[in-house]
Parts: sequence; C-alpha cells; structure tokens
Amino acid sequence: MATNDGRGAVPAVLLVTVLLAPAVGYGGYAAGRELRDTGAPSALASATPSASATSTPAAASPTPSPSATGTPTELSREARELASRASVRLSPPSGSYLGSGSIVSPDGLVLTNAHVAQPTAPGLARVYDTQVMRELDPDRLVVSMTTGDGPAEPTYLADVLAVDGHLDLAVLKIASFADGRPLPGDLQLPHVPLGSVDDLARGDELTVYGYPALNQGDRLTVRPGVVGTFLPDPLGLVSGERYIVETTADFSGGNSGGMALSNDGALVGVPSSVFTDEAQAQAHKLRAVDLAEPLLSAASTGVPYRSPYPPQATGQEAAEDLGWTDGEYCNSPSSEVFQTSTSDVMGRLRLTGMADGEDVLMVLRDGGEVVKVQVEAYDADDACSAVRLPEDAPEDGNVLPGAYELEVLVGPERVSVLRSSVLVTPPGE
Repeated sequence: MATNDGRGAVPAVLLVTVLLAPAVGYGGYAAGRELRDTGAPSALASATPSASATSTPAAASPTPSPSATGTPTELSREARELASRASVRLSPPSGSYLGSGSIVSPDGLVLTNAHVAQPTAPGLARVYDTQVMRELDPDRLVVSMTTGDGPAEPTYLADVLAVDGHLDLAVLKIASFADGRPLPGDLQLPHVPLGSVDDLARGDELTVYGYPALNQGDRLTVRPGVVGTFLPDPLGLVSGERYIVETTADFSGGNSGGMALSNDGALVGVPSSVFTDEAQAQAHKLRAVDLAEPLLSAASTGVPYRSPYPPQATGQEAAEDLGWTDGEYCNSPSSEVFQTSTSDVMGRLRLTGMADGEDVLMVLRDGGEVVKVQVEAYDADDACSAVRLPEDAPEDGNVLPGAYELEVLVGPERVSVLRSSVLVTPPGE
C-alpha cells in the first residue's frame, strides 16, 4: 500500500467494484459470507414476456448538433432517443443479477461486459480478483427493452457469441423473442453507431446510459459527464494509452456493459468498474469500445473467438486435496462430517503446475444442484486455495445442512483437476 510520506504519494486503491448488480428481491452475498437463496422470487422470474412483442424499425444514425467549428456541442435529441431505444437490460433467466448492454447492429448484435455475459469468463479473475456467484454462466440472457418512460420489459433472448475476460467485453446475438417465438427474417433493431476513443480529448462531454440497481434495475437512467483522463492496460497486455477512459459520469451496479456516447452520438466506451480509494474518492472507468473490434468481427462472421491474452494452460495442472476444516486456512486437521452449529467450514486444495494468473473455477454443489461458484486467479505465493460452505446468516452464521461436492476446474478450457465431498448434518444426527 502506498503511503503519504511527504513526497506526494497517494493512497492505494482499496476497492474495485464491477458494476454487476444482484436482482432486486434476490438474496445476496454480504461481508464475504455466503447466504443460500431463500427462494424469494427474483424480479425477472416473475415477469411474463410480452406475447405481442415485435421488432422495432431501425433508426438512421443521428445528426449531431454542430458548433461553429463543426464539433458537436451537445448530444442531439435524435441521438438521445436512439440511444434510449438501443440500450438494453441484461439478466440470466434466473434473474439472479442484472447488467446493461447496447444494440450495435440492426440484426441484433449486443455489446456488453464479459462479467455480464459470462461471469466466470477466463481472465476476469485476474482483472477483478476473486468473484463469487450462485450459479454457473447462463446459456442465454434475457434482453429487456424500454419504450417511453416505463420499466424495461423482457423482449428477447440472446446467445453469447464472443467473450474476452481480460478485456471484460462480450458480444451477444439476439436469437428469439423472450417467449421463445422465432424472430422475423427482416429484423431491424434500433442500434447505435460505433465510435473510437481516438476521437476523444480530456474534457469532452460523454453521456452514459444503463440500468443501475439504484433505480430498481428496470429503469433506463442517463448520466452526463466528461472525459477525465485515459489509462493504459493495468496488466500491460494491451499496448496503447487509451485502454480505459476515466469519466466524471456517475454510474453504479447494474450499469455494467452499458453505453457511453460522445456528442456525435457514437458509442465510445463501456461502463465497467468503479475504483474507490482510502478517502472514498471514486473513479468511474469505461472500457474503450475500440477493444471490441475483434469480438464484433468474430460474432458477425461466425468465426469462434479465442482470447490472445495469457495466461494459457500449461498442460501440467494438478491439485492436492487438503480436506475440509473449520480451523486455520491451510494447516488445520480435516474432517469429512460437520454439524450445522459450525461456522467457517472450508474445502482446501493445493494447486501445482499452474501458470501465474491462470483461472481457478470452484463449483460447489449440494445434491447435484449448484449452490456456489467461485473463480479466482492462481497466485504461486498462496499456500493453498479454499472455498467456504454457504451459511445461514451474513455475520456469525452457521453452515447449512447438505451433502456437498466441490469440483475444481482450471485454465481457459476448464479442465477438472479435483473432486472433494463433505457432509453437514443437524446436531445429534
């Protein structure tokens, strides 16, 4: 951690928040402890897709409002209306989380974040550290759209065509109506044109569109701002100084994958994360839309996309089962049975033959049903890796009863290297 030693050092960033939001009414994770879903209906699960949904005519590219020098001075009303119709809310069919996206072609290509489309995408854990979910990546996402001032309604289902976890970008393709009906052959959707961060300068105005959870996650929200600065790839894998655009536009959980428009109505950035430092100052970061070009090309031509960014698998990956414990992280004795009066029960393993930063995906099942998914980046300095069992309360909770099985998969190809089981019973059984 950097300290203020009188030489102008600044506080280190303490928190990086990806802007994926849990759906309203859905049990969540709190303070690093996991809660099992209590069965409360999600906001999306209770929604009924409209049987009368029809395709929306495509709109022409907006005409910006020019200044005397030919540079747009504000986002035109036409561009704002088009952006509103091309902004979509994205969620898995379970409704367990929500994000945003942008329609970028008349036939239904949707640009969003990788952590919205595929939360366990290889490379994401290296960018954002350990992530914990309740389910595996969805096969399809529900695309909800806004008309007028009302909430977004489920309209389409979309397939994931291209994902890059390191870039935190993904491309979807609208595949059917939300109720499963096939699309018309002449689908013409409203869509925003793509711009380039190379056309931006510090101080240029930006307008951010998306579906923040602060507004219940179903209301399209618009936030103005300006370009603050440009930043390179923090891992140094992508060259150039405009990998990230930092903006004063305020956005939060649920805005992930949405759009940031320049005043000429072009999509130039994708809201992705918020950095918070020791003084609680926040920096709102956009992924440069230019990074999405190879993903969009692959999605539009049907060529499978494969990320060129390391780490790749070594082919030597293996895992040693260290057993289950409610004691110290790596060195405590293990047991195969625990009672529900116990807390902090964790399964432990030691990985070998791994590339530094390689993905480690841990899937916890109870009776065959997925109850927890944890993905992290391998660090050779860690003595072991661990995953905790779900508990019945966020603080000082007890583990929930069940016959749990942990499966560990590694690398971009998700090779299974370990299975381990543990039983949790009520007291006296």
